[in-house]
Parts: sequence; C-alpha cells; structure tokens
Amino acid sequence: MGNSADAIVFFGIHFEEGAEGEWAWVEEPEKYGETWENFYADKVHKISPPEVPWEEDEELYSSYWDEVRRVERLSPCVIGTHSSGECPMYYVALARTVESASWDEPAELGLSSLEVSDSELQQLKEFCEVMGLQWAEPKWYLASYWG
Repeated sequence: MGNSADAIVFFGIHFEEGAEGEWAWVEEPEKYGETWENFYADKVHKISPPEVPWEEDEELYSSYWDEVRRVERLSPCVIGTHSSGECPMYYVALARTVESASWDEPAELGLSSLEVSDSELQQLKEFCEVMGLQWAEPKWYLASYWG
C-alpha cells in the first residue's frame, strides 16, 4: 500500500491551519471522539453518543455509529481535509460539490455542477452556525491531498 496524490475540488470555506483546535467536537473528545459527524448527529438529530464505554456494549455503539452514518449522508454539507494525513487542513463544503481524483483516475466535472443556488448557500451558512464554524464567503477551491 503506497501513498496517493489526490486532487479535491469543492465549494465552501477553507480554514487556516490550527482552526480545528477551537471546534466543539475537538474540545470534547471524550464525548464526540473528535469527529464532526458525531457532533452533527447530536446537535441536529439529537443522537447522543452512548454514555457507557465501548467495551461494555459494542452492540449499542454499532447501532449508534449506524445512525451517525445515516444522518451524515443526509447532511447537505461535509467537513473534509486536504494537504496530508500528517498535517491536515480543513474545509467545510456543500457535499454535492466535493469531487476528488487520484493521480491515475481523473474525474469529469460537468459545468452545471459548478452552479450553486441561494438555498445551497443558506444550507452552508446554517451548517456553519450549528457546527460553530466561523463564516467566510464561500468559494470554489482546488486542493490536494497526499496520503
């Protein structure tokens, strides 16, 4: 298994290095496991992490993670990383706009996919508010990931 160099295109907000240190799910790792998906499931869908240790009830955690993945797929937005696994830099984006391509597998972009509606901008803004992310004017980005 080797490293891969991927290109990532997205419409959203890019955060400077270190911004993630201020995010609620990072500040409460014992509750959210430092993942935005767990925080989102709790804040938007009231699906809280189990209060017992994982080792005590693996089935309960399995059900919990299934629910988290279900609501994550319903989210109009995602939080992702670019740069590298060793030094990740974060972004929030409209989920439908995130496209990636590996060095040997190009991705085709249709021009209509580059259009962003006012309602999608509102969804992105609301997602940032719920997640406690600093709002900035969203843009189209082309980034890379090495990992």
